[in-house]
Amino acid sequence: MCSKIIAKVARKGTLIYVPASRVPILKFIEDISGIQVDFNVNNLLGIKNSNLIFTYTQIDQRFHIMNVFLKWWAKSVGIIGAAFGYLSSYALTLMIIAFLQNIDSPVLPCLQERLLRD
Repeated sequence: MCSKIIAKVARKGTLIYVPASRVPILKFIEDISGIQVDFNVNNLLGIKNSNLIFTYTQIDQRFHIMNVFLKWWAKSVGIIGAAFGYLSSYALTLMIIAFLQNIDSPVLPCLQERLLRD
């Protein structure tokens, strides 16, 4: 029953197990768009990190646009991919956040400082 429901709503793609990661990862690559999604279980820090990035995307759409473009560019020139010894996608995202927080007219606030003050 469950497999029939999943087959109706799921998109076709490739599911890959990534054994070299610190936590077990299943990587799904959607066939048509090539969008990649990583799934993991019991990684609470990963959930907090994802929520933090989501919050930043809600604060200013320019961050989201810049992040998607720079990840695409980095992948196209072959300088991203932690499994291959390069920067991780998450590290690049953190560098973009830090840049947007430290320019003359900051685009993003530092949410971690606010949490420490409260």
